[in-house]
Order: sequence, then C-alpha cells, then structure tokens
Amino acid sequence: LSMLSAESDKTMVDSYGAAVQAFDNSLVKETKNSNTEKLKQADEDFDRLYVDSHAYARAISVHPVTTVAEQGKQLLAIFEKYKNITRMSYSEEYANAHHFLQDLEALGTETIEALHFLPWYEQLTLLNARFNVLRNAKDSEKSTRTTGLTKQCREAADEAYKVFAQRINALVIINGEEGYAEFID
Repeated sequence: LSMLSAESDKTMVDSYGAAVQAFDNSLVKETKNSNTEKLKQADEDFDRLYVDSHAYARAISVHPVTTVAEQGKQLLAIFEKYKNITRMSYSEEYANAHHFLQDLEALGTETIEALHFLPWYEQLTLLNARFNVLRNAKDSEKSTRTTGLTKQCREAADEAYKVFAQRINALVIINGEEGYAEFID
C-alpha cells in the first residue's frame, strides 16, 4: 500500500489497514478467559490432594497391622503405577487421573473403606470432575468468542476491501491510470 502515497489516499489506506489489522488480531489465540483462574485453582487443589493422598498411601502401606499394610500396598501400587501426574500437562494429567480413579474404584469399596481412604477417594473424584467441568467451560467460551469475533472481523475486513477497491477504481477514472498502474499491477 506504500504506492498509494498521495495525501488523498492516506485515509483510504489507513481505513483498510485498520480493518485488516483487526482481523489479524482476532486470529491470535487468547490464553485467558473468565474460567482461566478458576481452572488453575481447580488444578492446584487436585494436585495438592493427589500429593497428600499419595503420602497417606505410602504411610498406610507400612502400617503395623499386617492386613492393613497389605491392603495399603495395593493402594500404593496404584499410585506407583501413575507416578506423579501433577507435573504433566492438563490433558495428560487428567487422562491419567481418570484412569487412576478407575483403578481406585476397582480396588473395591471394602478395601477403600478399611483403609479409611474413602474421603480421599471422594474428594479426588470431586476435584477431578470440577477441573473437567471448568476446562469444558473454558474451551466453550473460547470457541464461542473466537468464532464470533473472527467472523465479525473478517466481514468488516471484506467490506473494507470492497470500499477500498471501489475507491481505487473511482480514482483511476477521475485521475487516470498513470498514478495507480503500478499498484493495480
């Protein structure tokens, strides 16, 4: 657009440039929305409880009562299978959390209750569900906002281009092709 350097062209070029820039900006991925902080907090809550419940499983696996220690070793084996999932990306962590919770459920209610692990299990399940609900809400908000804004900005850029092209064509008719030939080519 630098070829259109006449003072009368400046407003037209700036108007079109602003519309294109707004469209470009709408394509930039946003990293935060109204659920970002809540999602981060939900992850931190789950992580803290996972780490603490893992410590409980380590302790119960060496319980002085042999039968309790044996059941505790079964619980600890599930934690050891998944390692420290709290250091993974959200997608990887919560896929593993889903399977981890299924493995805990497969351990059986009797064992979980005998180990006094039921409150831990219930809270881990609740915090996992809260995280997933917030992640879905964040993704939904992001897709709704991005789609609507991008569409609106694209339509504005298209309209600005039409106006821009009409003005160039009108200027060619009024002033002749000489000053615009290089730009048109």
